Amino acid sequence: MNKKTYLWLVVGLLIIFLILIMVKKNGPQSETTPEANTPAATSNETGEPVAPVLSAETVFKVNGTEFTPKTVESTTGVNTFMTFTAEDDESHTFAFVDQSLAYITLSFNKEEGGRSINFPTPEPGSYTFYFDDTDNTGTLIVR
Repeated sequence: MNKKTYLWLVVGLLIIFLILIMVKKNGPQSETTPEANTPAATSNETGEPVAPVLSAETVFKVNGTEFTPKTVESTTGVNTFMTFTAEDDESHTFAFVDQSLAYITLSFNKEEGGRSINFPTPEPGSYTFYFDDTDNTGTLIVR
């Protein structure tokens, strides 16, 4: 190989290396869209993917230890879609008390604007969630 070929090879490898660094640095995209946390869609009888059905969006507004709404209703068989906004300068954490939903947690603050999640709605029942500590609770009611 001549010098020109080696130069192009080095330039190509350098570009690939820089792209890999940028992808690793930026990580996964934010959860600000419903699609971001959507579990893999199921398939219909023909094997084609089927997008999950989302519940109506619930917007939580959090200010200190106060938040609204305290109760959220959803239906089993759809994905529950929630957006969180902080109205104060503190960082907040949303999580469920119920162990079957313990994988659903989200931290957010005013600087980030709203952050959203969606998840498969569990079986019918009442599920306790909290903001920041387990004394600051609300309820997800699934019908």
